[in-house]
Amino acid sequence: MLDTLLDGKNWFPVVTPLTACVALAFLAIACRRRMHATVIVGGAVGVFVGLFVGIMATGHLFAITIKMMLGILPPRIDPWFALPFGFAMAIPGYVLAWLAGRSMCRPRSVGAVA
Repeated sequence: MLDTLLDGKNWFPVVTPLTACVALAFLAIACRRRMHATVIVGGAVGVFVGLFVGIMATGHLFAITIKMMLGILPPRIDPWFALPFGFAMAIPGYVLAWLAGRSMCRPRSVGAVA
């Protein structure tokens, strides 16, 4: 079971449909609010890419931490580089997803044309 979680090839088929479903949900919200097409498409792509990068980076952090605790981290991988790299990928990914989702769910201004 642990080998399945630590293998990066197993994360991709799970993360892709998950992030696509979230992006489609935001897309539906934006379409119902009759927002401009560039906001809709840009927001959906931002949510998809941000969540995808964030979840994959979180999986990277999870795998590096577990391998370090079990003592099976290959010696060629420096944890002092791998862990900050995971945080450097996860944080901007989640921020991108949050900002893109927020831009799609923003209420229309009073003077907006339908």
